[in-house]
Amino acid sequence: MQYHINVATGQASYMGEHSELQTEPQVNFVIANHFNRDQALQSIANITLPFLDFLREMANAGITTYTVHISKKKAIYQGKNGEQLEEQIQL
Repeated sequence: MQYHINVATGQASYMGEHSELQTEPQVNFVIANHFNRDQALQSIANITLPFLDFLREMANAGITTYTVHISKKKAIYQGKNGEQLEEQIQL
Protein backbone atom coordinates (compact mmCIF):
# COMPACT_ATOMS: atom_id res chain seq x y z
CA MET A 1 0.00 0.00 0.00
CA GLN A 2 1.08 3.55 -0.67
CA TYR A 3 -0.16 7.06 -1.10
CA HIS A 4 1.04 9.87 -3.30
CA ILE A 5 0.62 13.60 -2.57
CA ASN A 6 0.78 16.41 -5.13
CA VAL A 7 2.23 19.26 -3.06
CA ALA A 8 0.95 22.07 -5.32
CA THR A 9 -2.69 20.93 -5.13
CA GLY A 10 -2.86 18.79 -2.01
CA GLN A 11 -4.48 16.06 -4.09
CA ALA A 12 -3.86 12.59 -2.67
CA SER A 13 -3.93 9.22 -4.42
CA TYR A 14 -4.29 6.22 -2.15
CA MET A 15 -3.30 2.93 -3.78
CA GLY A 16 -4.06 -0.48 -2.36
CA GLU A 17 -3.53 -3.90 -3.80
CA HIS A 18 -6.80 -3.86 -5.75
CA SER A 19 -8.00 -0.27 -5.66
CA GLU A 20 -7.09 3.39 -5.97
CA LEU A 21 -8.82 6.47 -4.57
CA GLN A 22 -8.09 10.11 -5.41
CA THR A 23 -9.10 13.14 -3.39
CA GLU A 24 -10.07 16.49 -4.82
CA PRO A 25 -7.44 19.29 -5.03
CA GLN A 26 -7.44 21.48 -1.91
CA VAL A 27 -4.99 24.31 -2.64
CA ASN A 28 -2.98 25.94 -5.42
CA PHE A 29 0.57 26.41 -4.13
CA VAL A 30 3.44 27.56 -6.34
CA ILE A 31 6.46 25.26 -6.16
CA ALA A 32 9.77 27.09 -5.66
CA ASN A 33 12.12 26.89 -8.62
CA HIS A 34 15.09 25.88 -6.49
CA PHE A 35 15.29 22.74 -4.37
CA ASN A 36 16.26 23.61 -0.80
CA ARG A 37 17.29 20.36 0.90
CA ASP A 38 17.81 21.91 4.34
CA GLN A 39 14.42 23.62 4.28
CA ALA A 40 12.73 20.38 3.17
CA LEU A 41 14.44 18.39 5.93
CA GLN A 42 13.36 20.99 8.49
CA SER A 43 9.75 20.76 7.28
CA ILE A 44 9.86 16.96 7.41
CA ALA A 45 11.20 17.13 10.97
CA ASN A 46 8.28 19.43 11.85
CA ILE A 47 5.65 17.08 10.40
CA THR A 48 3.28 17.88 13.28
CA LEU A 49 2.22 20.99 11.35
CA PRO A 50 -1.33 20.99 9.98
CA PHE A 51 -1.36 19.23 6.58
CA LEU A 52 -1.82 22.33 4.39
CA ASP A 53 0.87 24.24 6.31
CA PHE A 54 3.22 21.30 5.78
CA LEU A 55 2.45 21.33 2.05
CA ARG A 56 3.09 25.08 1.84
CA GLU A 57 6.51 24.62 3.48
CA MET A 58 7.35 21.74 1.16
CA ALA A 59 6.33 23.84 -1.88
CA ASN A 60 8.59 26.63 -0.63
CA ALA A 61 11.43 24.09 -0.40
CA GLY A 62 10.91 23.02 -4.04
CA ILE A 63 9.21 19.67 -3.35
CA THR A 64 6.63 18.78 -6.02
CA THR A 65 5.37 15.41 -4.79
CA TYR A 66 5.91 12.80 -2.16
CA THR A 67 5.01 9.16 -1.94
CA VAL A 68 4.70 7.12 1.24
CA HIS A 69 5.34 3.39 0.82
CA ILE A 70 3.66 1.95 3.89
CA SER A 71 4.97 -1.62 3.60
CA LYS A 72 8.53 -0.37 3.01
CA LYS A 73 8.20 2.22 5.83
CA LYS A 74 9.64 5.02 3.74
CA ALA A 75 8.65 8.31 2.16
CA ILE A 76 10.22 9.71 -0.99
CA TYR A 77 10.06 13.47 -1.62
CA GLN A 78 10.62 14.62 -5.20
CA GLY A 79 11.94 18.00 -6.39
CA LYS A 80 11.19 19.78 -9.70
CA ASN A 81 14.45 18.73 -11.33
CA GLY A 82 14.59 15.14 -10.13
CA GLU A 83 16.08 15.87 -6.71
CA GLN A 84 15.03 13.33 -4.13
CA LEU A 85 14.93 12.90 -0.38
CA GLU A 86 14.17 9.58 1.28
CA GLU A 87 12.87 9.29 4.82
CA GLN A 88 12.53 6.14 6.88
CA ILE A 89 9.25 6.32 8.78
CA GLN A 90 7.99 4.63 11.91
CA LEU A 91 4.49 3.23 11.87
